[in-house]
Amino acid sequence: MENLSLVDMIKALTAIEKTLECIICLDSLKLPVLMCSNNHCVCSSCGKDLKGCPSCQTPLASNIRYPLAFENILKDIPGQCEFSEHCKQFMLGSELREHKKICRYRPISCKIVSCNWKGSFHTLLHHVKTEHQDCLIDNKDGVAVFYDFSPNELYYSVKLVVALNCLFWMYTKNDVTKRKYLVILTYLPLEVIDFTSEIKFATENLKYDYKLRVLNQDVNIDEILSKDYLLFIPSDLLSYFISDKKKLMYKINISENESVIEAQLTENKFQNDNDVKRILTKMDVLCPCCKNILKPPLNTCKNYHSFCNRCEVTTCLLCDTAVTSDRKYPTFVDNLLK
Repeated sequence: MENLSLVDMIKALTAIEKTLECIICLDSLKLPVLMCSNNHCVCSSCGKDLKGCPSCQTPLASNIRYPLAFENILKDIPGQCEFSEHCKQFMLGSELREHKKICRYRPISCKIVSCNWKGSFHTLLHHVKTEHQDCLIDNKDGVAVFYDFSPNELYYSVKLVVALNCLFWMYTKNDVTKRKYLVILTYLPLEVIDFTSEIKFATENLKYDYKLRVLNQDVNIDEILSKDYLLFIPSDLLSYFISDKKKLMYKINISENESVIEAQLTENKFQNDNDVKRILTKMDVLCPCCKNILKPPLNTCKNYHSFCNRCEVTTCLLCDTAVTSDRKYPTFVDNLLK
């Protein structure tokens, strides 16, 4: 692979993409796949309602066994984020799955009570500013205000917090049964960072503050609200922080934890030959014996570990089972490796 030029490696990747194209969605095949007796393949999600292959009308089967190298290729085949034509991220499949969690163009819904808005992440702040100004907590002062509040009445609210150039949902609930005022903050990520939240209640004579880690965006809010380890203040204590006009106020501080994991993103399809080498190498299509890219026809063990026929391996180097040349697998795997 070290001897291949950047142009040759890009040609190789392009050929791999074309070979692995689903004939229905025209995107890269997604595991598991369905295949007919003529080796035409479709994603299982694309072919679940089909009675036969769209190319030749022969039955589609799902119990197909193929070399593990093929699964590795499908899992890491490069692709572009499909959330928006404006997102140009192009990366390995495993990296792409992580990118979709933080893409600024990913679909998102507004969590504010009684709002049904859905849109792109990058338009969320504008939506809240124009439609829910009273539910926006800005980084300038970080003060949350709740009107007509009583510690003896059930209360539930969702606000959007802007801090450290990031967005957070803040869920608050006054649980009159447990006599607790609960607060949860979740992070809407654009990169992989951990945050800690601190809520500060204060009057001239009394202070109360609490710190808790900000949760990720995928948590089940209803389930979390039922837990006892949340950031909370006893409801009876709230009365000291409520004004005569039934207004509850407190300050929110959000800080970044020391351990930060940088998101691995690639701005362009291919920046240099090292990027392409990394993509091809990570697909893990190397023969365990000669350490070169597998050359068909393949010999396989019962666990479908694969070896070049010319390596003449008789016992699998990975699982110690017999390696033979008569184990059937889809012929398009050979075409892919060629």
